[in-house]
Amino acid sequence: RTSAKVAALALAHQPLVAGGSTAPLFDTVGAIARTDAEWRARGAMASFLGPFLFRLQFALSPEDVRLASDIILALLVDAQQEVREACLPLISGLARIASDDARAQLQQQLCALASTPLARSRIAAEHGARIAQRHGGVLGLAALVRSSPYAVPAWLPEILDRLVVHAQDPFPLCKEVQKTVAEFKRTHQDNWDECRASFSDEQLSRILDNSSALAHYA
Repeated sequence: RTSAKVAALALAHQPLVAGGSTAPLFDTVGAIARTDAEWRARGAMASFLGPFLFRLQFALSPEDVRLASDIILALLVDAQQEVREACLPLISGLARIASDDARAQLQQQLCALASTPLARSRIAAEHGARIAQRHGGVLGLAALVRSSPYAVPAWLPEILDRLVVHAQDPFPLCKEVQKTVAEFKRTHQDNWDECRASFSDEQLSRILDNSSALAHYA
């Protein structure tokens, strides 16, 4: 069961040939992530991308970041919950290495996924796909919030405001919101007076209305 993950981790730590193109590598990883019938193989691509992107974060071109982002977004809406959840640290990592424009585009894509309607379809597979897309969007928004554990960059209040809307979503979406808000509370409590100034009154009101986890800071 773990052979694919072990192989992916070993490959991620192999040195690259100087001046070599990463495009063939991303093509292969993307093909497995999108089409492999075995979910553990797809999940192994998340295990590969984490250390790979971390090792090469200062050497990746904007195109490399775009290709990696496309693969991660595909994994983020995978039919298997374990694969989707493995992408949370990848999104956090992307947020740290991407340009402001790339991060803003990622934010828009995640908001669109999180907005996927959950109206039950007569076709089970279609309903499952909607759950996966919405869950992937919520996971992605949670990852963006977690990417800045001790500060509140200008873009974060909007993301947290958007995330807590899903506090009443079905499990496991609501659980991810609860965990993320609790973690935000824990890591920002020492300088909350300073962080609070980054939120508008309307944003604070909506956050507190949707999540009691932040009520301590009302």
